[in-house]
Amino acid sequence: MKILFIVTYLYHRGGDSNHAFAVAKELEARNHQVFLFGMQDSKNIPKLIGPFAPRVDYREILKSKNPIRILKAFGSIYSFPARKALCSFIEKHGPFDIAHIHSTHHQLTMSTINAIKKHQIPFLWTLHDYKLICPNTSLFNDRTSLKCLEHGNRSPFCIIRHRCKKNSLPASFLTALESWFNYAGSFYNDPECYVSPSSFLKRLIVERQVTNRPISVIPNFSPILPEKTKASIGEDFVFIGRILPGKGIDTLINAFSKVQEKTKGKLIIIGSGPDENQLKKLAEKLLPANRYEFTGHIDSSNEITNYYHQARCMVLPAIWYENMPLSILEAFAHARPVIASDIGGIPEMVIDGETGLLFQPGSVSELVDKLLFYSSNADKARIAGLNGWEAVKSKFSREQYIEEILKVYNNVVSGDYRQ
Repeated sequence: MKILFIVTYLYHRGGDSNHAFAVAKELEARNHQVFLFGMQDSKNIPKLIGPFAPRVDYREILKSKNPIRILKAFGSIYSFPARKALCSFIEKHGPFDIAHIHSTHHQLTMSTINAIKKHQIPFLWTLHDYKLICPNTSLFNDRTSLKCLEHGNRSPFCIIRHRCKKNSLPASFLTALESWFNYAGSFYNDPECYVSPSSFLKRLIVERQVTNRPISVIPNFSPILPEKTKASIGEDFVFIGRILPGKGIDTLINAFSKVQEKTKGKLIIIGSGPDENQLKKLAEKLLPANRYEFTGHIDSSNEITNYYHQARCMVLPAIWYENMPLSILEAFAHARPVIASDIGGIPEMVIDGETGLLFQPGSVSELVDKLLFYSSNADKARIAGLNGWEAVKSKFSREQYIEEILKVYNNVVSGDYRQ
């Protein structure tokens, strides 16, 4: 097939981009052609071909004092430049058998759907976040650092009342207006189908009734291949990911401070983000300097692997609704068990007592118990890690994913979902 991928950021910025690049690589290895369309950016991966949509950074726009910034901000609702660029891209590199949307909101907008429809390309959409039911994408309030208890049922204008977007009334208003426009325009009924990585996300979308299109659940695959030789279990406790309020890293630091004298390992925080300095101060207050490490962002897969080899387990103490975090699959690929919050799509990945341990989000006392359990039971941690390793080879394998996504592609191209 000749396949068009729509990806807002054409560099390794987050889960949607990383997943799209990995899927494209696997499809090309099976003799399919994949073309990537997204925004122009100096950080884009090499050897991409244009034209691209113009680069847009709404943080820069909102900080600007130029009066025209308001007009530019309304481009987050519908981008005519992005539509023009995509039409040119299709006319230059097409025709395409199918289009696959991975991300489009805010920068590319629903204008991409109009461009795809204009050229009569059947398409599907992979849901990487909660944008269809939550204007803030995460079911999380940036102002209060609390998860949404409504699951998007009062969307889209609840975000204005609670100032969920960046704790900003203008940003929240604009994002709500964008979501209203998308609902009113019935854009979410245009794809032939959707793909959801988790049953949790599918259930919320179905309950909210924002689309009448079918949704297939296909779990993501591990971004790295399972190791052929599995290193013996280590002693450190590792977190890997963006350092954000919803990740619950403060819960982890508080819990580790209560078990540090009963374990030999260190607490390793791998990643970067806006909460980094604040959490470093918390760790400095609660822990001796030799018992924790903030590594910052790490690009090297070999360096990350070395940290996993020294780890007893990976910890994901999320307080928001994680969909299907790739960090869990990475841990499994390294034969490491996962201690994680019982929230969102996580329980579909971490089977309590089998591939890891689950605890109530935000509960320091429960996390303390789980840390102590693996700290004093190396053999059980090793067995759980091996169970996760087996899961990556079967349920979360790239072969399984590509087989399932190609079935969806064939149904989309043949029009089966519209019959």
